[in-house]
Amino acid sequence: MAVPVFLAMSLLAGACSDDDDGDSASPPETAEATATTAPDPAAGFETEIVEFSTPDGVALEGSLFSPADGSGTGIVLAHMRGVDRSTWEPFAETAATEGFRVLTFDFRGYGGSEGEPDTSLDVDLTAAVEHLRSEGVDGVVVMGASMGGTTTINVASKLDLDGVVSLSAPAEFQGLPALDVASDVEEPTMFIAAADDQPYADAADAMAELTPDLRRLSTVDGSAHGTNLFAEYEEDMNGWLLGFAADPAGYS
Repeated sequence: MAVPVFLAMSLLAGACSDDDDGDSASPPETAEATATTAPDPAAGFETEIVEFSTPDGVALEGSLFSPADGSGTGIVLAHMRGVDRSTWEPFAETAATEGFRVLTFDFRGYGGSEGEPDTSLDVDLTAAVEHLRSEGVDGVVVMGASMGGTTTINVASKLDLDGVVSLSAPAEFQGLPALDVASDVEEPTMFIAAADDQPYADAADAMAELTPDLRRLSTVDGSAHGTNLFAEYEEDMNGWLLGFAADPAGYS
């Protein structure tokens, strides 16, 4: 049973300092690729493949889920290492039926995107945020899993967002820091991790302590990692993420 924890325990930030390779110690991040959902107005949303470029000229591919009744608040979903955007698509469909406009995308070198994998992640996520903004959303909440969660915290320390969610994120990934910049994240934030998924649960605790506007730290039993958490805690995960996206500043 999921147990929400509202205040992180006191932890040394050094507990995560040796996590230089980020996801290398995590459970295998595997998932079957799923076909992109065809436009289906009867489902309450439509899906289209989109392409956009980063400032350094790399072409990225994504899926845009648009609700039938307006643009709504925007959500950008950043995937884990070793998989692609399809791992977020079940949640994206759920969020779109609730009125959110959602962009899932492949980091460079993954899925349909060009480039070298596991490089310039912050550049890619920033480009995804700007693309969704160009679609006319009311605001943008960014959610990332594992390396995507590290990137989310890093980008939030530099961009003006409406809210930030990090699932099972390492304190650092391939030289991209999250723990070291967590205190610069002014947006409402939420961290989710499984208690036995180490060192990522400790990293979530440490980052939560440093984040100025922490809304919730939720710890669940087990060792599920990143978007694999949905397999065991789908109802809780959907409730937490959708509730937060609806009102990041008022969420508790």
